[in-house]
Amino acid sequence: MKKLTTLFNTPAKAVIAVGLIVVAVELLFMMAVEDFVPLSMHKFLYLIDPVLLIAIISPALYFLIFKPMRTQHAEIEVASRKIEQAHQEWMDALDVVSDPIFLHDKDFRILRCNKAYQRCAGIPFGEVIGQLYYEVFPKTGTPLPCCLRAMAKAEEEEEEEVTVGEAIYRSRAFSIKDEQGAYLYSVHTLEDITESRRAETRLQLFHDLIDQSKDGISIVDPDTSRFLMVNEALCRDMGYTREELLQRGVLDIQTDIRDVATWQAHTQALRTQGHFLLEFSSLCKDGSRHPVETSLRYYVTKDGAYIIAVVRDITERKHAEAELRESEERFRAYVEQAADALFVHDFSGRFLDVNQRACISLGYSREELLRMSVFDVEIDFDLAKAQAAWSQILPGQTFMLLGHQRRKDGTTFPVEVQFGCFDLKGERCYMGMARDITERKRAEESLQKSEKLYRSLFEHMLNGFAYCRMIFENDQPQDFIYLNVNAAFETLTGLKNVAGKKVSEVIPGIRQSDPKIFEIYGRVSLSGQSEQLEIYVEALQQWFWISVYSPEKGYFVAVFDVITERKRAEAQLTEQLEELHGWYDVTLGREMRVLELKHEVDELLAQAGQPPRYPGAEDNLQEK
Repeated sequence: MKKLTTLFNTPAKAVIAVGLIVVAVELLFMMAVEDFVPLSMHKFLYLIDPVLLIAIISPALYFLIFKPMRTQHAEIEVASRKIEQAHQEWMDALDVVSDPIFLHDKDFRILRCNKAYQRCAGIPFGEVIGQLYYEVFPKTGTPLPCCLRAMAKAEEEEEEEVTVGEAIYRSRAFSIKDEQGAYLYSVHTLEDITESRRAETRLQLFHDLIDQSKDGISIVDPDTSRFLMVNEALCRDMGYTREELLQRGVLDIQTDIRDVATWQAHTQALRTQGHFLLEFSSLCKDGSRHPVETSLRYYVTKDGAYIIAVVRDITERKHAEAELRESEERFRAYVEQAADALFVHDFSGRFLDVNQRACISLGYSREELLRMSVFDVEIDFDLAKAQAAWSQILPGQTFMLLGHQRRKDGTTFPVEVQFGCFDLKGERCYMGMARDITERKRAEESLQKSEKLYRSLFEHMLNGFAYCRMIFENDQPQDFIYLNVNAAFETLTGLKNVAGKKVSEVIPGIRQSDPKIFEIYGRVSLSGQSEQLEIYVEALQQWFWISVYSPEKGYFVAVFDVITERKRAEAQLTEQLEELHGWYDVTLGREMRVLELKHEVDELLAQAGQPPRYPGAEDNLQEK
C-alpha cells in the first residue's frame, strides 16, 4: 500500500498510471470484441478509443480518487512526523528521569535505554543497544526473577530489590504484548533506594535505640494528649502493652493532670517555653502509683506539632534521696560529735560551717565563728601564701600542716590540721580538721627527753649492743649485716666501723669456725623467741655472754659482754675446789673409818651380851 501511495502521489503519475491501465483494459476489450466489429473499423478503434478513454476518465480519476489519496498521504506524513516527535519527546522524557530505564526483547537484549541507564552501564550508548542487559547493568549473570515473572504475565508489574555494590535498587518490570497476546518487549525501571534503605535502617536503629532506653519515651498529640508512639520501657514501667498505651492518653496515666483544661494549660505553657522538666505521679495498670521525672519538649514540624516526653521512674532516686538525707543527718551528728574541730571555708578564708568541737575548742559560738575567717583564729596566718597553696589542691587530695590557734580568751594552743577541698554547688570549698595536740606535744617532748636519755645510756652502757639483719638462703642463715652498734661494741670486740658491713667481711672465716652463733641468731630472728647463752667465739678467742632477741622477723639484737676473765677465774676456782675436795676426802675419810670400826666392835660386844666399849661412837657416826 505504501508503494502504491508513492506511485500515485502526483497527478501526472496518476494520469499515466490510469492511462496505462485503460490501454491495457481496452486492448483486452478489443481482443475480446474484434470478432464482432468489421475488419475495416478495427484501425479506428485502436486509435480513437484509448485517447478518448484517457481524456474522459483521467480527470475523474484525479478528482475522485487520487486527490483524496494525496490528502490522506499528507495526513499520514503529518501523523508520522508527530509520532516521531512523540517518540523523541518520550525518549527525552526518559532521559530526564534520574532512575535507569531500559527495554529489552524476549532474548533479554536491550532495545532502548535512557541516559541514566547508560551512565550506570559505563559504556557508550551505541554499545549498550543489543547487549544482554544482565551483562551490562545490573551485572547479575542471569535475568532477574522479576523479569521472568513479568514476561509470563500480561501487564502486571513485578518488582524486587537488587544490590549492586553498595547501592540498592528496586527493580520493576512489566511486559508489553500485542492485541493477540504475543510478547513484544519488557520495560525495566531501576529505582535507587540506597538512601531510603539507609534512612530506614537508621530509623530502625533509632527505634531500637529508643526501645533499649531505660527511660520511657513517648510522642504525644498536644491537642488530644493521645500517645502517638511509645517505647518498650514506658510500656514495661506502666504495665501496659504497646497497643493498649496507643489507645490511651496522658490523662489516663497522670494523676496530677486531672482534666482537659489542666492539660491545655500545660500544653500552652510548654508551647511558650519549649521545654519543661516536671515531677509527676504516674498511675500504672495495676493501680499502683510511682513518682516519675518527665522531660517535655514541644516540637513543630511541617506535618504538625508534637510533644516528646522522656519519663524516668524516680522511685529509687526518691528512696536514695531519703537515705541521703538520713545519711546527711547522721553525718552531721557524727561531725558534731567528732573529737576534732572541723572548719569549712571559702577561698577568701571566710568560715562557711563549723562543728561543735570547733566552738568548744576556741570558745566562740557557732554564730560568732560564721562571721569570722581563718585569719581571726590562726596565728601568723598569711592569706596570700595560703591562697597560693589552696589553688594547688585538687579534690581528693589531702595534706597535713601544723599551726597555732588563738582562743576567744587570748590563749593559744598547737594544732595539727588535716586539710583538703571539695566542690559544693559549683564552688570550691576547703575543709580542715584541727586537732589540739597540746598533750601530744608534751608527750613528744617527754619522749624526746627519754630518747635522749636512752641514747645516752645506749652510748655509755658497758654491754655491747649490735642491731643486725640476718641473710638467709633456703631458710638457712648464711650471713648477717651490722646495722647499728654502740661504742661498747668496739671496746669489747676491738672491731671498728662495722655498721653496714657483713660479719663475713668484718671477721673472715667466722661461719666456719663458729657455726653455732649463726644457728642461734638465725633461729631467734625467725621465731622471735629470745635466748641467752654463754659461748666461746673461736674467731675472736674470747668468751661472751649474749642475750639475743628479734624486734621483727629477719632481724635480731645482740646485747653481750666479754666474760673471758670471768671464765678464767671460774676455772681457777674450780681447780682450787677440786684440791680442797681432795684434802677433805683424805682427812675426813680416815676419821670416818675409825668411827665405823668402833661401831662394828660395839655391835660384836652386843651380840656377845657385853656392854659397848665405845658408847658414843654411833652418835658421832650419824653426825658425820
